[in-house]
Amino acid sequence: MKKHAKLWILISMVLVLLLAVFAATTIAKEKPARKIVVFKSGVSSSEKAAILKKAGATKIRNLKIINGQAISIPANAVSALNKVNGVAHLSDDSVVTIAKRGGNKPPKPPPEPTPDLTQTTDWGVERIGSPIAHQSSVKGANVSVAILDTGVDLDHADLKPVVAGPNFINSKKSSNDDNGHGSHVAGTIAARDNGIGTIGVAPEATIIAVKVLDRRGSGSWSGVIAALNWAIANDVDVVNMSLSGPYNQDVATAITLADQAGIVIVAAAGNSGGAVQYPAAFAETIAVSATDQNDNIAYFSSRGNNLSLAAPGVNIRSTFKNDGYKTYSGTSMASPHVAGAAALMLSQPVGSYDLDSDSTWDPNEARAKLQDRAEDIGSIGFDSLFGYGLVDADNLILP
Repeated sequence: MKKHAKLWILISMVLVLLLAVFAATTIAKEKPARKIVVFKSGVSSSEKAAILKKAGATKIRNLKIINGQAISIPANAVSALNKVNGVAHLSDDSVVTIAKRGGNKPPKPPPEPTPDLTQTTDWGVERIGSPIAHQSSVKGANVSVAILDTGVDLDHADLKPVVAGPNFINSKKSSNDDNGHGSHVAGTIAARDNGIGTIGVAPEATIIAVKVLDRRGSGSWSGVIAALNWAIANDVDVVNMSLSGPYNQDVATAITLADQAGIVIVAAAGNSGGAVQYPAAFAETIAVSATDQNDNIAYFSSRGNNLSLAAPGVNIRSTFKNDGYKTYSGTSMASPHVAGAAALMLSQPVGSYDLDSDSTWDPNEARAKLQDRAEDIGSIGFDSLFGYGLVDADNLILP
């Protein structure tokens, strides 16, 4: 009798375990998927809503630029939605993260010295020749740079005034920086020439904070697409994206449309030590690798034939959240040097680079001059480590 009782107890335990495994598997299968759905031309708003309702999907945000929406949908309904008449295709609304060395987990920076009220110029800003441009009174005035990042410290004494753009993480909150990464990028681009802290490459450029990454440095491709849509609608001149994620065809479309709208797009190449990552790897994007103070490629910097330029990216001191300053390394720190240099260049007449004779800078004209005027620090001509060379700010302002 005791043997039978023990047997039943054992069977019961096995059944409970199997049920637990089954329940966990079911829950895992039912976890909603984040997708980007692109509709065919001519599908009305009401038809889109009906399609999503039937699929059990929930809209997260509109993506007008690609005639799509970001959605949350039961994983087992994805295949059926992809076959619905009116749906062009679906793609993954993948996670994107800050392109700082160490991924989206900020490395611990070295201790900052006691703040010095005297303004200093970081070695990177100095290395690319920005002070020479400043001496010629070229400081990026009337050029807007949208920083698609963790936000920007809106009240930083060395960054004000900052235009508070949208927050695509939480639309009910401001684009103020709760991570620090975006503020660091902003300082390299345009820390003000105000006698305190540090000075950026283009200290008179208009800084626009567009928050697409949260306090942990993570966001989504749909947030980036929505931000590019906003940049187009608001006639932004330059976009800096110090972030990376997996390939996405809808992001490629959005970047092409932003390029066609006249926006110069600059992005960090990535910190894998391998191939250039997205969005930097897209053809219309100026992909930037990182160099150190000896003009060597940083060991962590991504590289490859779709690289465009190199810029300082090791031990870069810049502004930080809460009115602070930090020193960081990464291609995230290299990209804003190029974005700032582009702002200096765009503040000047297009001159001999005016390929279509309209007296207005176009992205292809901007890319051509940035590449032609770069300082060749690697193999002669283009190479996979430095692209066309180190961005050269003072050379860019010459006719």
